[in-house]
Amino acid sequence: IRGAFLVNLDSIGAGNLTLLTREGMGNKRRADRRMVRMLTSIAESLHIDLGRADYSWETTDATEAMQQNVRVSTIMGMSADGVAAHSRTSLDEPEYLDDQQIANVADIIAELIRRS
Repeated sequence: IRGAFLVNLDSIGAGNLTLLTREGMGNKRRADRRMVRMLTSIAESLHIDLGRADYSWETTDATEAMQQNVRVSTIMGMSADGVAAHSRTSLDEPEYLDDQQIANVADIIAELIRRS
């Protein structure tokens, strides 16, 4: 997968859209800087709020790929307390999803593919 970009999407239907800049518990890894710049620029041009957060106290599905030096970043719907929104709670049901937010993430990813 040399040259490929991987984007991990986690809980994007709820919370505040956040781009994780670092993640991993013991062996902390940074998100690919080029992807972070591109995703931030795309979100700004599409007028979509995309925050940034350090998630170095926990791992995501992308952490293993980061440890293998793959270009990867994570977009997460983050709750106010800094965890994946509604994940593993009673609100983790389809009726609590924000359809517009999911569509916004799809637009960001489509534009990332177009600009790559």
